[in-house]
Amino acid sequence: MNAVAVIIWPLRPDYDGTYRGIWSGKSYQLSRKLVHGARDDKPCYSTDAENSSIIKQVNFTPGLPEGTTPRTWDWPKLLQEFQRVTRPDGVIRVTKGDAVTSDSPALNRITQLFVQAFYQSGHLFTPEGNGVINQLTRLLEQHEVQQVRTRVYALEYRPDTPEGQAFMEDARHFVRTILPFLRKWTQVPDDYEELCQQALNEMQQPDFVAMLNQLTAWGLKG
Repeated sequence: MNAVAVIIWPLRPDYDGTYRGIWSGKSYQLSRKLVHGARDDKPCYSTDAENSSIIKQVNFTPGLPEGTTPRTWDWPKLLQEFQRVTRPDGVIRVTKGDAVTSDSPALNRITQLFVQAFYQSGHLFTPEGNGVINQLTRLLEQHEVQQVRTRVYALEYRPDTPEGQAFMEDARHFVRTILPFLRKWTQVPDDYEELCQQALNEMQQPDFVAMLNQLTAWGLKG
């Protein structure tokens, strides 16, 4: 489950470059992504033609530790904040992934345990791996985002690619570090350690493949 990625463009002309933490009350500086040759020495909220191509992208959820995702009851506040900082003619775009699927039976079992725990802890609307992405359109429309459109795309990971190697390295850490979270929110099987080792062995097979579906939903500020 990846963190929420959000693009808000263009920002309100009076926007001061900070994102207000809707849970902690703290202010966060948004990361900047400059496109079409836009210069980084000009205000991000400039309304001139050159700088109208500047995009603000949030790859974390303000108010929560970096890399985490909101719980179901956080989404209304989150989307209200996106509306607050976006200009009337702006675009709000949200990208979220579902649970990884693979041809490793052991890794799929671990992933299902994680999905159960994620649902029990309030991070998913339904007890399936797509328990957030299948709600994005509804969430945006309910919070006055207009003309919502979506696109689904898949990321593929194989052992003979740099992306596949990075995925397997992440998975090695994931299956170990997620254990306390699993114990808190679901029933961990007695053979979990053997399951982890089996998953690592299966990911080493030359024909291993894992898939991550992602959905991007975007629309105009209401």
